[in-house]
Amino acid sequence: MAINLLNIEPHKVSKDLSGYITYIYGAPKTGKTTLATQMPGALLLAFEPGYNALPGVMAQDITTWGEMRQVYRELKKPEVKAAYKSII
Repeated sequence: MAINLLNIEPHKVSKDLSGYITYIYGAPKTGKTTLATQMPGALLLAFEPGYNALPGVMAQDITTWGEMRQVYRELKKPEVKAAYKSII
């Protein structure tokens, strides 16, 4: 592909967090998971059962590396990509 500096368009900044990887860090019990599950189309990959007190959370328990590999395969499917916008 040839570079043409006369066809450059100004960069547009997204008004939401879609397309960005966000890292939330904090002390235990400060609401990190609660905040993250409020993102649009959130799917929580639960490596520990701490989400049990959060109503309405879409969560997949993961207890083995094999289950995580299955989740990775599922996340590549177009219908799964359409269903979830945020992976926690």
